[in-house]
Amino acid sequence: MDRATLAVQGSGDYHSGKDGLVLYKSAHVDYVESEFIVRSFHSCQDKPPTIEEVRRILHEHLRTLPAKPAN
Repeated sequence: MDRATLAVQGSGDYHSGKDGLVLYKSAHVDYVESEFIVRSFHSCQDKPPTIEEVRRILHEHLRTLPAKPAN
């Protein structure tokens, strides 16, 4: 599953926003299944919403893996 996390500054409509460096319309790609918007400057990997989204995705993926057999 392809997902995107995009930073957008401000509180207005993110479709017309930017992260301080890149316009949303330049960062957006149509092929992703989901898009997560973080209200932040360009570097958003240290922001709590980004960390929580990555954690959510990892837990979701973990649930799809087969259980490890007990020894």
